Amino acid sequence: MSTRAYASTPLGQIHYREAGEGPPVVLLHQTASSSAMYERAMPSFVEAGYRAIAMDTPGFGLSDAPPQRPGSADYYARAVVALLDALGIERAALVGFHTGATYAIEVAASAPERVSAIALVGVLAITDDAHEASWSWILKPYTADLEGRFLEPHLELLRMYCHEDDPEMLLTELAQRLLAGPNYWWAYESVLKHRAYDRLPLVTCPVLYVNPTGDMLIAETKEAHARTPGSSYAEMPGDAGAVMQHPAAFAETVTGFLRQHGI
Repeated sequence: MSTRAYASTPLGQIHYREAGEGPPVVLLHQTASSSAMYERAMPSFVEAGYRAIAMDTPGFGLSDAPPQRPGSADYYARAVVALLDALGIERAALVGFHTGATYAIEVAASAPERVSAIALVGVLAITDDAHEASWSWILKPYTADLEGRFLEPHLELLRMYCHEDDPEMLLTELAQRLLAGPNYWWAYESVLKHRAYDRLPLVTCPVLYVNPTGDMLIAETKEAHARTPGSSYAEMPGDAGAVMQHPAAFAETVTGFLRQHGI
């Protein structure tokens, strides 16, 4: 089991889960989840000899929300660095899933001295304005109603990747979406505004791209790998719920890459 705590930072209180000792690995979640999505995988990181730190990015889980709409990934990247500062960590490996992958790229580009390696699981690298517009359908604010009708679109999405034999996963992910509230789409907007291909040349650390074989971002992740010279590539089972569905395989994929690079 992980321990849970808050770090006081210039961007507000950041909630995180932590387990193990060894080289630090910061786990960045997808939207609209939280550090809870890594709870099943953290023991495998510990067994492999790593200090696993799963943070709630601002506005998700139990972390303070941004005071206003950030509009870019920079704000969330600064939150990652702020957590490292608060924990006294000079350098860490970053692991990002979907939205978290974008933030990992931005941290590695803007603060390369703080990052030992990045593992990007299902990365959406936006190429231009037309590509951004094609993904605008994910920007869906909602308004709560007493009948609970606003819940159905969220449940419909979660049913796509939460297996029938794992209702705990659906409950966990639904709870995190509700905690994020109607402004959860701010994080999606930051991904769509981010131009990864302009930032990746500034990344000097080892890069791993990981594709869950049933994920919606398979083509995008392969393209990003192809356009990142020297990067590594791996596949694992699962889809948008891969971390919770196959936690040991996820951790093994990441830690194997880290060991290859002496981390």
